[in-house]
Amino acid sequence: MKLLDFALGDLAASYTEPHWLSSHAIICPTNAAVDEVGHHIMMTFPAKKLNRVTRVETAVVLVVVVVVVVVVVVVVVVVVVVVVIVVAVVVVAVVVVVVVVFNHYCDKIPFIKTKR
Repeated sequence: MKLLDFALGDLAASYTEPHWLSSHAIICPTNAAVDEVGHHIMMTFPAKKLNRVTRVETAVVLVVVVVVVVVVVVVVVVVVVVVVIVVAVVVVAVVVVVVVVFNHYCDKIPFIKTKR
């Protein structure tokens, strides 16, 4: 692994710099070789410097995302239901107004005969 030491230089000091990190890649003929080289590189870091995400942290993030999505969906459904109710109330109000106005003026329109 002296080749990696030569190619990567002072990895522990440079890995936090985005430009340095983006200019390095692992190129191997197989994915298994990439995994082996990547594992070796990861083992060169001091354990406390790595910020590895555990499975528990990943599960917590996933639960939070699911809860947020459910809350957003519930809010959208409630808003849609409220809008439908408001539209229905407005339509009923318009129909009532039309019927009241029609009944009030129907005697004044000569071609409309109503029974009273």
